Amino acid sequence: MRGVDYEDVESLLQPQMRAQLPLPVLVRIYLDPLVLFKNANRGTIFNRRSALAYNKRLRWILVAYIQRWLCIATACLMAINPAAALASANPLFLLAAVGLGIGFTVGFVGVILIVACYFGLGMTEEF
Repeated sequence: MRGVDYEDVESLLQPQMRAQLPLPVLVRIYLDPLVLFKNANRGTIFNRRSALAYNKRLRWILVAYIQRWLCIATACLMAINPAAALASANPLFLLAAVGLGIGFTVGFVGVILIVACYFGLGMTEEF
C-alpha cells in the first residue's frame, strides 16, 4: 500500500486520483471532514492566507459530512432500543447496545464539531 500525500489535498478532490487509493484511505476521506482541507497554521504568511482562502472556498463540502455523520448518529440511536431488547434474552447483545451508544455519541459530537467548523470558516477576518 503506497503512502498518501495529505499535503496535496487538491489531488484528493479529483475522482481519477481517488480511484487509485486503497480502501482504508477512501474510508478516511469518506469519514474525516478535515482531510480535504489545508493546514493554515504552517508556512509563510502567504501560505497560511492562501490555505485559509482555499479552506473557505471548500467550506461547502462540510455540508455533506454533516449529513453523513447525522445519518450515522441517527442510525446508531435508532438501533440502540432493539439491541437493548435483544440483550434481555442474550447478554451478548448488551455489548452491541453499548457500542451503538458510543457510536451515537461519536456521531453527535462529530456533527457539532463539523457545524462549528462550517460556521468558523464562514466568518470574515478582520485585520
